[in-house]
Amino acid sequence: MDPYRLNLRASYTHLVMVAGILLTGIGGELMLKEPDAQRSAGNVVAILVGPLTFLIGQMIFEIWVFGRLTRHCLAAVVACLILSPVAARLPPLAVGLLGAATITVVAIFDLTHRARIAGEVNPASAGDAPRRHPA
Repeated sequence: MDPYRLNLRASYTHLVMVAGILLTGIGGELMLKEPDAQRSAGNVVAILVGPLTFLIGQMIFEIWVFGRLTRHCLAAVVACLILSPVAARLPPLAVGLLGAATITVVAIFDLTHRARIAGEVNPASAGDAPRRHPA
């Protein structure tokens, strides 16, 4: 792919991810102002739309830039969509924790995935196995 188009696409996906971060802040503000507010679908949408927007931006970035989609990111989006009707019965604080937990799990899986890839690519790790000292 043309480097210019790749860079342009990456910029657009970063805009989507930044929009997700901003929307998460708005949902967080709503959650903190009224943690015991009335349970409604509007509250769930207002709180979960930020993490979902971020994750969708990340998915598009992975597809356009790396030509692949990690399963954990797709699973997180599907889980948020499936749990949304259940989240409508929860207080806003619990819904916010659900969104935060989703993003945290994706971040942990991303870190382990990238560490695994770096270990496979790193020429230094291809040699001797690390020596372990007896405890």
